[in-house]
Amino acid sequence: MRHIIITIGRQSGSGGRKIGERLAEKLGIPCYGKSELQKIAEGTDDYEEVQSFYEEEPGTSLLYAIDRSLTIMENLR
Repeated sequence: MRHIIITIGRQSGSGGRKIGERLAEKLGIPCYGKSELQKIAEGTDDYEEVQSFYEEEPGTSLLYAIDRSLTIMENLR
């Protein structure tokens, strides 16, 4: 059996989920979001190893903080 795994890295609000869903539909494969993957992972022995990925918050990234600051400043103009 052949397995296809496609990951899409994106920023919140960029439309990545919609793109993923359309791509999955076109390829005839399931599309899983972070919450679905977390539920699946919680039932495995390896969950502790990958738990930090599922608990990651976008606000902890320096680039995210810079981007948010620039977006706020642009909206104030």
